[in-house]
Parts: sequence; C-alpha cells; structure tokens
Amino acid sequence: MASIVERELKGGISYSIVYRIPDPKKEGKKTQVWFLCKNKKEAEYLLPEVEEAEKAGVKYIRPSYHSGNLSPPKQAVRTKSTDNTTVAELLKMYVKTKSAEGWEAGTLRSCRSTIKNYIDPFIGDFLVSDITPKQIQEFYNDLPNHKAVQGNNKKEPEAISARTVEEIRKILRPAFEMATNVIDIIDNNPVRPIKLPKQPKFKRVQWTEKEVVHSLSLCSDKQLNVAIGLMISCFRTGELAGLTWDCVDVSEEAIAANRASVTINKTVRRLEKLSISETRGRSIIYEFPNPSPKATSTVVLKRPKTDASVRSIIIPQSLARQLIEHKAFQEQQIADIGKEYKDYGFNFVFSQLNGRPYEAKEFSKKFKRFLLNHDLRKVDFYSLRHSGATIKLSAGASFKSVQADMGHTSADMLLNVYADTNEDERIKNAITLEERLYSNLPNSNEAEQDGTKNTEL
Repeated sequence: MASIVERELKGGISYSIVYRIPDPKKEGKKTQVWFLCKNKKEAEYLLPEVEEAEKAGVKYIRPSYHSGNLSPPKQAVRTKSTDNTTVAELLKMYVKTKSAEGWEAGTLRSCRSTIKNYIDPFIGDFLVSDITPKQIQEFYNDLPNHKAVQGNNKKEPEAISARTVEEIRKILRPAFEMATNVIDIIDNNPVRPIKLPKQPKFKRVQWTEKEVVHSLSLCSDKQLNVAIGLMISCFRTGELAGLTWDCVDVSEEAIAANRASVTINKTVRRLEKLSISETRGRSIIYEFPNPSPKATSTVVLKRPKTDASVRSIIIPQSLARQLIEHKAFQEQQIADIGKEYKDYGFNFVFSQLNGRPYEAKEFSKKFKRFLLNHDLRKVDFYSLRHSGATIKLSAGASFKSVQADMGHTSADMLLNVYADTNEDERIKNAITLEERLYSNLPNSNEAEQDGTKNTEL
C-alpha cells in the first residue's frame, strides 16, 4: 500500500508518497514510484488518491490546485496565470524546440534519457506555475539519496552523482527560462538561483610514461599497436574509428620534416534511429545499414560535435611508418577477401573484413584482452589519450599546443594564460613521443624475428 515517507534533508524535511505499480518493461513485476509532495499536509491530503491509483495499477497524476479543496501553499501562488502545464509537458516542449533548432541525435537521446530517468519520476507531475526555488533546491539535494538507473553494464549502480545533477540542471534551467520568456506562464525562473551539490573532481587512472613504453614493446599485434599510438597522440575512440586514409599524410617528405600528420574530421557513433529521424540526420555523413531490421539503433559516420574537434595532429615518425606498413597489410587483406569486402566509399584506417568501421567499444575490448594477456595495470583504452597529454606536458609542451591536439573547445583559467599554439610547438610534441616512447622500443627487425603479427581487432 502507498505510504508517506519523511526524510530529513539539508534544505529541511521532505515528504513523499511511495507506491508500487506494474512495471511496463517487466511483465509480472512492479516498480516503485516516489511522488514528492510540497509538505506533510499535501501528502496526507493526496494519500487516498494515490492509493486509488495504486489499486488501479496506474501512475498517479497530480490534480490542479484549483480543481479541489486543497489550497496552494503561500509561496506557490501563481502570478501570471492558472496554466496547468506540468514539468513533464514543459520538458517535452523544450526538447521539441531544441531538436528543431539544431540538436544532434546523440544530444537528443541523452537529454530524453535524463528526463525519463531523473526528472519525470520526481517532479514531472508538478505544475510549472507552482514550482518554487525551494522545491528545486530540495529536489537537487535529495537526488544523491537515490540510486542511478542501471546502465548497459552489469555493475550495481551507485547513488546519483553530482555530475548527473549538473546534467539535470542543464536541462531544467533553459526549459524554465523558456517558460518565463517564451511561453510566458511564470514570472521568474525558479531554477536560476539554485546551488548544486559539490561535484568531486574525477581523476582518470592512466599509465605512466614507462608503462606506455613497456606496453608498446609487448604489443605484437601491429594494428592494435598503431591504435594505441594514435590514442597516445590524443585521439578520441570515436575519432579513431572514423579515421580514413585520405586524412593521413605519411609521405616520406612529411616524415623527414617531422610533419607527418592525421586530420580528424569524422567520428563513428551508434545512434538511436528515432533520434536520427527527428533531427533529420543532422551532421550525419553516412548511415550504415543495420543487419537487423528490428534494431532501434544504428552505426553512423558523422561530423564532430564541435569545431575544435576538427583538427590535425602531428605524429611521431615511428608511428607514421607503422601506418605505412599497416596500410600495405590492409590492402593485401582486401585483395585476398575479394567480393566479401564492401566498399562504402570510405577507406577506414581500421575496418572490419567486410569494410564496415569498428565501433569504439571494439577497440576497448581488444585492449582489455591485451592487458589481461600481459598482466598489465588496468586502465581504460580512452585514458591513453590522457597519458599522451601528460607526457607532452611533462616534456615542457605549452598547454595551448596540447589543448589543440586534444581538440578541446576551451581551456580553464590556467590554460588561457598561455600564448596561442604554433606549428613548431606541435612538431615538438610529435618529436617528444618519438624520443620518449618509440626510441626505447626493440628494433623493428628484431620484432619481426620474434613473430610479431597484424591481426584483426
């Protein structure tokens, strides 16, 4: 049966009605629903109605304050209208507007997921015109008391993080701004003055310079070795998957002048088909056919999200020569495969035997197996990008030159005191990786004698 739960929070006492209804995703099971009330009086008043909804097996919808005997709290008196728009309805309008204005499919999917999992279940039924800053503050303060939604992995979810609360604020603040200035149903934005819970600084675990050298010397899989080298040069995994040979300059002239480079202007992602349709495929270059017609998502080749992500990275000489060898090996593979290889019009540096690009997760899986086989310290494949940046900075590279290699839109205050980057500094970055990593590897001829090979990811 539905019951009132009282909890003591930093912002005061919170009252919620907790009840259970059938889970639409899991037949035969029930899901718990928390209905946050404005005060104890309201919780006691609405409890019988929530119980009726629970018996009927449906979600309880908050009634309008002006449709019954319950009077709104003094702080919630409306000043512009008696509009009955709920927070959930406002967010639908906001998402629809932003999608039309220019959101990409990935942004749309992420926003909808946040709303579905962390906003609607808590305050979705509240009337926009009744929301107060105090309620928003209590909502933010209460979120860390709940577990996050189960992700794709099997790991038990932890409490809702401060970072997730920040993502919620990024949705609520502009949505209520729209309610204030566009839809004109409230006088002031109640989300604007709210303080967020402190967000702990996340420090990604990464390899030291010696560990990078050791791992490269152990990696006999040439394709994976090249992938590791590019990640150390500050690639993102999606950018690695989307790299095509027309964006690689490893000519002998470029190598001799320490100007061998790769240009990043595409990325590979898996996106929801519905989001692609609703955003009219904005920024998508090519949508790869999905083997399963019932699949709700598909792999796409798209332009990077920000202008700063489109960049050229000057790479070490040894890595450039590895790319030349890798291309020759790949061309031989394609010739051997024959008709089974499909040309999608993009010659990917890393492609499956059927011509499709790898997804980012495939690089991570291969890297994890490599770590396990060689008993190396566990780090994320993505963290190699951070290791490369650390190595460059420790060698004296300017923050601006490393920022350019990383593809960051902006730097914090410390980074902004440095002068703009120039090509000479970025050439130095590539030479640094050459001297500190590849010069310490065994001779390439010796590696061949040890039976090194190039295998498919």
